[in-house]
Amino acid sequence: MERLQRLSEEDSDRDTVRAACIQALGDIFEYLPLLGFILRSTDVRNAFEIHGPLLNLSRRILGREEILVLSSEWNYSPFTYHGNPELRGVVLMGLPAPESANPLLIPLTGHELGHPVWSQKGPEETVKRELQANILREIRANPKNYTRLLQTANEADLDSVLSAKQAWLQAYEWGLSQAKETFCDLLGLRIFGESFLHASAYLLAPGGYRPPTYPKWTTRVNNLLRAADAYRISAPVAYGNLFDDSGEEVDAGAQTAILQDLADIASQSVVPLMIDLANKQVTDAGVPEGSQAAVKRIYDDLSLHIVPARDPVALSDILNAGWKAFHDPTLWENTNLDKEQRDVTLKELLLKSVEVLEVQTRLSEST
Repeated sequence: MERLQRLSEEDSDRDTVRAACIQALGDIFEYLPLLGFILRSTDVRNAFEIHGPLLNLSRRILGREEILVLSSEWNYSPFTYHGNPELRGVVLMGLPAPESANPLLIPLTGHELGHPVWSQKGPEETVKRELQANILREIRANPKNYTRLLQTANEADLDSVLSAKQAWLQAYEWGLSQAKETFCDLLGLRIFGESFLHASAYLLAPGGYRPPTYPKWTTRVNNLLRAADAYRISAPVAYGNLFDDSGEEVDAGAQTAILQDLADIASQSVVPLMIDLANKQVTDAGVPEGSQAAVKRIYDDLSLHIVPARDPVALSDILNAGWKAFHDPTLWENTNLDKEQRDVTLKELLLKSVEVLEVQTRLSEST
């Protein structure tokens, strides 16, 4: 704005002023949502108790002294602003406004942390190479399935001639985006364990329309279950039945359908690689590992004594115990609490447990 004022005072030519106005308008569109996000971060409805543990987690995962801005967002899914070079070193993470004080949804922040990990810590470049190779391998192994693509491209030129690359480039871009979302799911699962599955179902089941940049809902769930088995994480019984693909778009054109199928196949081909990559990121970062014994101890504190967790070590233990209590129909059945009061009380106890974890972490770091 100061530059525009100077241009006005300097009596600049019309084209210079017009170009400056276009730039200023673009900046307003880019930064106004960020300013609103930062303003909402001061709202007392946000769960400030979770800021410290999530800040520690983001610094461990990203390997540097991050600044975390935790806010609410008027999208019904967690959201992260990333990719702005002027905000490097700042993580802006938003939870859905109606659920911004719900500690049971903390595990979904693991998915959001996956986005900067994907682009800044190496997984994207590793997966890119494998994904492209698998797309070309799929086309060459099954040319009859891709006759529409090969009408404008010679099979031998698919990876060497620019015009031939255009035949499969859209599938590659969709497949890479699907791979990114899958990696983020896997990272969230690896950090938070079973609680990530519960939180995902709470917010997203049974699914809905899926753009080609995301895996099918059933595919996404199957990938999580596959990774849970690899990570030795228990999954809720019949978890896959909570989601379906009824929102799948069925009227896409033939060319689009072929490209989307190719993207789906390609993204699935790199799932084993991404299971390993997500595991390595969390292991190398030294994120505290949860344990079933700790989950049981915290659950007993919550259910038997109605007190916050004592001596928690891992954030995931608190959240896994919280979900266990949330799904327990007999929880506090001998009290006068109705279901709504029970849920409010449980969430307050979980937030206090997270505070206890932060205090203990700070005390251990100071000694």
